[in-house]
Amino acid sequence: MRKITTAVILAASALMFVTNDAWGFKIPGKKDPKPPVDYTEWISIQELPAQEDGVALFYPSTEPADGSAVIKGSLPVKGLDARQVLLATMLYAINNFDTEAEECLLSVDYDKNEFSAMLKTTQGTSNRETTYTRYIAVKAHDGGFDFATTDVAVRYREKGLIPRTLPLASLHPESNTRHGELVMELTRVNAAYVGEMAKYAETRQDIAAPNLAAVMNGKVTVGMIPDEVNLLLGPPLEIRKSGEKRRWIYGNETVVIFEDGVVSRVIER
Repeated sequence: MRKITTAVILAASALMFVTNDAWGFKIPGKKDPKPPVDYTEWISIQELPAQEDGVALFYPSTEPADGSAVIKGSLPVKGLDARQVLLATMLYAINNFDTEAEECLLSVDYDKNEFSAMLKTTQGTSNRETTYTRYIAVKAHDGGFDFATTDVAVRYREKGLIPRTLPLASLHPESNTRHGELVMELTRVNAAYVGEMAKYAETRQDIAAPNLAAVMNGKVTVGMIPDEVNLLLGPPLEIRKSGEKRRWIYGNETVVIFEDGVVSRVIER
């Protein structure tokens, strides 16, 4: 009986040694997690280009308040006031959403000339495929806009294993070569997006302030201009021309008919 009792005690002690850190024991071979990298400091000591192929690059930084990783920047849009910049940048986002990836607007504040959106970009194939999911907030002002890309989640394969998802703040580019590649790829993806947004906005010198009451009502009505319809419904699946008429077709449910540049009829089935 004494032998059985001793064996049970020894087994219980061994199990406690393996599993219970709270009692002062550590799992053999288990590493303490690395503290998050300070992107602001890390970027400052790297010799990184300010631009590539004419595209301005904006690198991650670490917010001192909560340690989150963000990408911030400002871009010029010549010739437009704050409201026009808001509309143009928002239209760029809407017209380039990948709805299958569930990209979408999250919020719009016309009083503050701000909007936010969820973006999801996939790069590469096979074991190099990486998806960057992120939120972007745009604040328009006369002659340009500020942006902040936050809550970045990186889904990738490391050493060809099952995909894993990490927040940007949990990557360690200072010690992990693959993580360094991911940070640079994200930087290029984000820079290309906001760069093209600024280019598009600058081409919209013709953009007119919408009837906010009508747009905020959320329904396409007779007399609306194409930009207003775009803000509400996004780009049509098909545009058909018939003389002076333009039919914007949204699947089998909605057809918006334009005459002389304004909505003349809305067909909803």
